[in-house]
Amino acid sequence: TKKSTLRDALKDEGIRLDTNDRTEPGLDEKLVASSYQVNIYRARPVVIRDGSAETKILTSYRTGKQIATQAKISLNDADKVSLDPSRDPIADGAAEVMTINRATKFVFEFYGKTQDTYTMAHTVGEMLKEKSISMGKDDGISPAISTPIKEGMHVRLWRNGTQTVTQDEEVDFPV
Repeated sequence: TKKSTLRDALKDEGIRLDTNDRTEPGLDEKLVASSYQVNIYRARPVVIRDGSAETKILTSYRTGKQIATQAKISLNDADKVSLDPSRDPIADGAAEVMTINRATKFVFEFYGKTQDTYTMAHTVGEMLKEKSISMGKDDGISPAISTPIKEGMHVRLWRNGTQTVTQDEEVDFPV
């Protein structure tokens, strides 16, 4: 083609795109090389199941994080997302289903620093393993490691006989 953009070249060849399709290179990127390999990512319907909420979206993205971002659904790092073929495409209206399993939010006080944290673990002990935290002989934990994790609970890990002060400060890094 002698067209200056991919949009013009595709139009010239009669190749139609949906507004949710994506291309590489971009549609309005200037074509300056003598040849290109063009990728067209066609949009398809995906059902998003987030607990009891269900959303249908037309997307060209392939990863759960990208699809959630397009659907304006926030994910936490600990949330689990799976993309699977629909078991009933006629009822779903889509051939693909994205299921979000939400992590449990709790407050974790870790050697004096308190923060909201998320986990897929079922007990305090499993959460410590999930986060690769091994307790020392002088460490204490409350509640006990066999306690089930519940939404909003407070878990505290400390070192006996040691006072810990946590302070966040801005640090100027050299250029």
